[in-house]
Amino acid sequence: MEVATQQYGTVTLIKVDAEELTAEVVDLVRQVLEDLMDQGQYRLVFDFSKARLMDSFFLALLVLAYKEISLNGGEIKIVGLSTDLKKTLMNIRFDRLFLDYETLGDALLAFGE
Repeated sequence: MEVATQQYGTVTLIKVDAEELTAEVVDLVRQVLEDLMDQGQYRLVFDFSKARLMDSFFLALLVLAYKEISLNGGEIKIVGLSTDLKKTLMNIRFDRLFLDYETLGDALLAFGE
């Protein structure tokens, strides 16, 4: 499992290379988020194209990240969600917090990049 970041102008892509986004992944992603926020990076795109499952620990991390980033004027967007994960996020109303896009290009355009 790997978490990689890449900069696109003022937007940071966080690519989470894992099929299962569970408690085992949370600490690594949390550290990446903390490092980015320490650097003033509050415009983020998560790439979950490899993910097939998200557990409650990972969902809680997303909520905490959303709160912190929103307080600092930032946004989180998501790309690469499977159909099942899209349904899950819609069922728990996370689609109100996180807009998802089909491609990274679409997400970057939404940021004005």
